[in-house]
Amino acid sequence: MHPVIRDLLFRRPARYLIVVILAGGLWLRLIGIDFPISYGPDQEPTIARALLHLQGDLHPHFFSYPSFYSYFLALVFGIFSFISGSALPVDVHAVLDNTLSLYDPVSPLLQPYYLLGRGVTIAFSIGTIILVYLIGKRAYGNSTGIVAMLFLAMMPLHIRDSHYVAVDIPATFWVVLAAYFAVRATETSLAKWYLLSGVACGLAAGTKYPAGLAVSMPLLALAYSLFCDYRKTGRIPAISQSIARVALILSGLTVLAGLTIWFFRPGITAYMLSLIRSDTSPDGVIQIIKWSPAMLLIGGSFLPLVWWVQQKRSGVTTLLMALLLHPYTILTACATLLAFLVVVPYAILDPRAFLGGVYAEMMHSAQGHYGIDMAPTGLVYNRGIYFLLAGLPFSMGLPLYLVALGGLGAALFKRAGGDLVQGVFILSYYFVAGLNQIVFLRYMLPLLPFLSLLAARLLCIPLHSPSGYKRTFAVVSILVVSAYTALFAGTTTLRYASDTRDEVMPLLSSTFPKGTTVATTDFVNYSPSLDPNQFQMVKCPQGTFDIYALADCQADVVILTGMLFLRPYRDTQTFPSQQDGYEMFRSGKAGYRLIAVFERDYFNKEFYISLDPMYEGYYVSPIIEVYERVDSPRE
Repeated sequence: MHPVIRDLLFRRPARYLIVVILAGGLWLRLIGIDFPISYGPDQEPTIARALLHLQGDLHPHFFSYPSFYSYFLALVFGIFSFISGSALPVDVHAVLDNTLSLYDPVSPLLQPYYLLGRGVTIAFSIGTIILVYLIGKRAYGNSTGIVAMLFLAMMPLHIRDSHYVAVDIPATFWVVLAAYFAVRATETSLAKWYLLSGVACGLAAGTKYPAGLAVSMPLLALAYSLFCDYRKTGRIPAISQSIARVALILSGLTVLAGLTIWFFRPGITAYMLSLIRSDTSPDGVIQIIKWSPAMLLIGGSFLPLVWWVQQKRSGVTTLLMALLLHPYTILTACATLLAFLVVVPYAILDPRAFLGGVYAEMMHSAQGHYGIDMAPTGLVYNRGIYFLLAGLPFSMGLPLYLVALGGLGAALFKRAGGDLVQGVFILSYYFVAGLNQIVFLRYMLPLLPFLSLLAARLLCIPLHSPSGYKRTFAVVSILVVSAYTALFAGTTTLRYASDTRDEVMPLLSSTFPKGTTVATTDFVNYSPSLDPNQFQMVKCPQGTFDIYALADCQADVVILTGMLFLRPYRDTQTFPSQQDGYEMFRSGKAGYRLIAVFERDYFNKEFYISLDPMYEGYYVSPIIEVYERVDSPRE
């Protein structure tokens, strides 16, 4: 191996290389960070809630996401306002509906907070990269830690979502922090690491509910430690009699709760239905009430059943009992729950709103999201398969994804401590997120750091081989995967620097006179922000899903965005009439003609679009088609 490469990968620590990787990752995340606040969904409500907290309203009034991130932003905004002396916007309620225009009078007042919020997201993103290095270094060695942080720094999806004021990147940070403490726990078995990991898991769940699955990592670390001790000594930790009594009491209370729900089903069902929003389906609540007694009875009987079995035989069942009633298990669970309740206090203060919001989000995930769900036919569009065959390849880049799959397989086969903790979390989280009807790519963000680690682990194994050919092959493999990922990530990220939506306004201003009418749909975040002093907006919400209705609005100009027309093209069997409508519109039969198309290219674009065409319109630089009415004002 060349001395320079050996020095970079194995010198402890390789400070200069680490600094370069972090600087490169930061640069990629800062490209186009000042894009208009109206580009990208779900940012306005997040910023608005944080500002409302600063104005004295601590109630989130929204529980589809937990409240920790909005509280955290409120703290950052408060410090910024105090230091800068700037006053908070007086009225932020107008932006809660996620329809803020670039030309709205509130926009200039909110712009500093948007940039600050994006800065917070980037800070969490860079912090995650650092944690990946620390985990890789402790679990596998310095070279693996460096390569893993390089992969995550260039990960296309991680870069993309680092541009938005959203919960996904911060939740991923807390998940990886919990993993770091879990890895430390496997090394020392000290109570403090389980406590810290539990707190991080609670903060992860308080940022985004599914991120609470991170609690599996410290528990699995404990199970691995107990199993290793059992293999070495044949002894199993004694179970405290007081803890056993408490467990049996809780089991009895669980069984009692199941019986109570069974006998009082009508009243409980009516109460639960009163918690949900009127626009959500009650079927989910009815099913939950129907099956919860059986689940509670089974759960309540589990501990006594394990207790009885371990009296009859030793081994795995006894280990399971020791794990369930181990003080570290209880410590981790309590730390997770308490941390969650501290950062989501209205789960206790207003349980009605909390349960209703959580239920609405569950129903939304189960029912789907038009155009970004499992509705289309074909192998790819199946639950549990979509992210495996389409979502993750686009999120990571194909070569890195394939190497990560190999690393995951090797980790599960080897079953070492750190490998097992990461591998089981990847599978458990994928099982939950991958079975949703909705397939937003950001759902996979918590998996990317661990896939980076396992990919780096697999590629770095030959670096320690005495064979020069194997070491050379490892270096070449790392360089090839890194080069492809960098090219793919760079070409997708550069679209932030010059968004297609930014180019529409100059064209319209130079082509059409003042007062020209422009049709607008409900997807304002995916369309250009037009100056209301220059153009007259004609609201056509019915045209969001019906191109015929959009044409009937008779506006002088119609702007089609990929987030509109790619959805029916993605699912032609479910939406054949919409697809026919767009074809009719493009042919000129609806009285409009195409005058301009704005589109961005990126590396290997055709391949990734073949996996799912909706990637083309994913928040940044969507396809924009501009049409004018045949008898438009400039005729």
